[in-house]
Amino acid sequence: MILDQEKITRIKRLLKVKPKGLTISEISHNLKINRNSVAKYLEILLITGHVEMKMYGNAKMYYLSNRVPISSMFKFANELILVLDSDMRVVEANDNFFSYFPVRKEDLIGSIISTSPINSGDGFRLDDLARSAIETGEISHEIALTRDGTVTCLYVKVLPSVFDDGATGTTFLFEDVTGKKEVEERLRVSEAKYRAIVENQTEMVNRFDKDLNLLFVNPAITRYFGLEEKDLVGKSILDSIPAQERDLVESRIRSLTPGNPLCIIEHRSFDKKEECHWHQWAIQALFNDRGILVEYQGVGRDITEQKKSAEAILIKNFALASSLNGIGIADLSGNVTYVNSAFLAMFGYDH
Repeated sequence: MILDQEKITRIKRLLKVKPKGLTISEISHNLKINRNSVAKYLEILLITGHVEMKMYGNAKMYYLSNRVPISSMFKFANELILVLDSDMRVVEANDNFFSYFPVRKEDLIGSIISTSPINSGDGFRLDDLARSAIETGEISHEIALTRDGTVTCLYVKVLPSVFDDGATGTTFLFEDVTGKKEVEERLRVSEAKYRAIVENQTEMVNRFDKDLNLLFVNPAITRYFGLEEKDLVGKSILDSIPAQERDLVESRIRSLTPGNPLCIIEHRSFDKKEECHWHQWAIQALFNDRGILVEYQGVGRDITEQKKSAEAILIKNFALASSLNGIGIADLSGNVTYVNSAFLAMFGYDH
């Protein structure tokens, strides 16, 4: 039989869009290919591990294989690749693998993995991982190794595999993630320090996303509003602001840019007793290196007493200025610090 690669490709494409599987007759009907030819092509695909077959009564159902042919594996040039057969014997490994692990190719190829010095590390054995993959399918794992006195972290993916002759085995794909782990640890420490600082702040601190929904609130906020963190996170920062002020607050926040990322906002809120409180927030927009908004951070405080004091002063000043009585104020040194209009008129001074 002369192989028609185009027909084989069409069969594989059809099975890909039919994950529940198809019979020989269904494939033949869909692709308008002779039934005997389809059967021959499926037999070849079975041998090479590209498809799998299951019996349902008297019907044979064909699926694209979840097992990856070994010949495809070595296309992953950036991975460290190790291949075992079903007897846990090392069949192949790529150059990246031998560059990373201190083992000679002639000593490793053909050896039983359980006898290899690379088989075990911090809480793992490669042969155990291979058996698990054969039993349950693809698995992934993080392993720790000591190389030249330094602990390195590897992310390993173990896949059930099929050799080009149809024999089965397992393939390991290793990736050194030590650098990523170090970055993650630095971020974790940095986040812990950040939380320690903001959680001990007497001022209110929050973080919210581009949709103005809260991502984080510190204990000062939960104490102030008498709520738990879970009652606030995920809610809009506008929820606590009177409806008539929301548009102005939102407009100020959304006007922030990489060149002008900070603004000061004052607004009112009302507690459960309907008492008015004034808040002042310093809002900073955080942008990434490309100028794309990541999130906002806010630091706020209650300025109700300041507002009341300022209002009282305004009322007093208005009362003094509008009084029909002449009023003058001097300091302890006798210097005049204030006179109202009635005082000026009384003594003939110009305004």
